[in-house]
Amino acid sequence: MLLVAACAQTPPDRDALPRVEEALDPPAQCSFLLGEPQGVLVQEVSPDSAADGLLIAGDVIVAFDDQPTPDSSSLLAALGEKEAGETVEIDVRRGDEETHQTITLGEEGGEPRIGVSIRTQYETVEASDIDTDIAPGPLIRPISIGGTIYLFDPEARVWERTDIQVPDELNWVSASSGIYGIEDEVITDVGTDEEVPHDGFEGWEPIRVIGSVDDHLIVVVTREVPEDPERVAVGVSRFDPVSTRTVWAEPVVDGFGIPISALGSPEGDQIVLVGVDEDGTEIMGIDVWSGDGLAGGMEDLVALGTPVGWMDDETVLFRTDVETGSLLTVPGGNIEQVTLESAVGGLPLFPVGDGRSVLAIDDETLVLEDLTLSGDFQVLAENCSVTRVGEPGWAD
Repeated sequence: MLLVAACAQTPPDRDALPRVEEALDPPAQCSFLLGEPQGVLVQEVSPDSAADGLLIAGDVIVAFDDQPTPDSSSLLAALGEKEAGETVEIDVRRGDEETHQTITLGEEGGEPRIGVSIRTQYETVEASDIDTDIAPGPLIRPISIGGTIYLFDPEARVWERTDIQVPDELNWVSASSGIYGIEDEVITDVGTDEEVPHDGFEGWEPIRVIGSVDDHLIVVVTREVPEDPERVAVGVSRFDPVSTRTVWAEPVVDGFGIPISALGSPEGDQIVLVGVDEDGTEIMGIDVWSGDGLAGGMEDLVALGTPVGWMDDETVLFRTDVETGSLLTVPGGNIEQVTLESAVGGLPLFPVGDGRSVLAIDDETLVLEDLTLSGDFQVLAENCSVTRVGEPGWAD
C-alpha cells in the first residue's frame, strides 16, 4: 500500500532540465594550424604585469616598436634588445580592429617582460575540413589522429587526410605509401585490408614490424633452434612488401635483447636497431646496421640514452634525460651534447630529418620545435587525439 501511494503522488514542480548541449560546452574540435605565421597570439595576461589592462587574451601582436612580429621568435628577439623600464609601442589586432598600446616593460630576473604568455598565430582549419593533396617527399610523415591517417609536410606546414583507418592497438609501420602491421604472423596492408604474401623470410617467421627503410619494412623474426628446442633464435629482416621479397634476414647477437625499434636514416643506408629485455623495460643493446643487414658493432651506445631518430643522414638524436640529449655522428662516432628546449622537455620526440627540427606530442597537441633556435616552438595541431607519428618518406 505504501509503495502504491508513493507512486501515485504528484511530483513537485521543478524547473525543466536544460538540454545537454546547453548545459555542457561542446567538445573542442581537432584542428590544424596552417600556412604562414600571422602574428603573436596573447594567450594569457599576468595580473599586475606591464600588459595588465592594456592587452587581453585573444589579442594578436603584429608589431613591436615598429618591428613586424610575424611569429613568437621575432617578438622575443625584439624584446631581447630592450631593457626593463623602457617604454615601447605595440600594434595589436583585436578581432577585426587594429589597436595601438604604449607599454612600459616590466622586469623578471633582470630581463624585460611584457607579462603575457604567447604563441604564434596561424590559420586554423578543423581536421574534418582538410582537403589538401600533398606531393610525396622524403620528410612527409603519416600521423594517426583519432584512428585516421593524416599526412603532414613539415616544410610547407600542410596536411592531407587519407581514407586509411588504423586500430589504436595495432603496431603499424609506414613504408612508401602504405601502412603495414603483423598479427598472428600475417602481414597486412592496413589501407587495403589485404594480406601481403611473403617468400618465407629465409626460414624465419615474421613476428612484428618495428620500422622501415626506404620503401621496405624492418621485421622482427624468430625461428627454432634445432639443437636446443627450449630456445628460440631472434633476428631482424628487411622485407619488400611490394615484391613480397625478403631482402635479408639476420640474427641479432646474444645479449642484444629483443628488437623493438628500427630507425632508418633518410637516405635508407643505415638503421639504428634497439633491443630490450623480455619485460620491455630496459634497453639491452643499440647498434647501427647498414641497409644491407650488416651489424655495425658499435659499443657503448646504450650509455647515450634512448635513440629517437635521425636528424639528418649522418646524425642520430638520443634522449639522455628530460633536458639533455646527444647527437651521434655516423660514421665516425663523434658525440655532441645538446640541451633540449623546455617546450619539448619530457615529450615523445620525432626528428623531422631536416637537421634542425623535431615533432613532439604534448597531450592532445602536436608541436614543431627547431632545436637550433631558442624558443622557436610552433603548434601544428590541437585538441587532437594523436596516437602515433609514423616514419618519414611517404611516396607514391
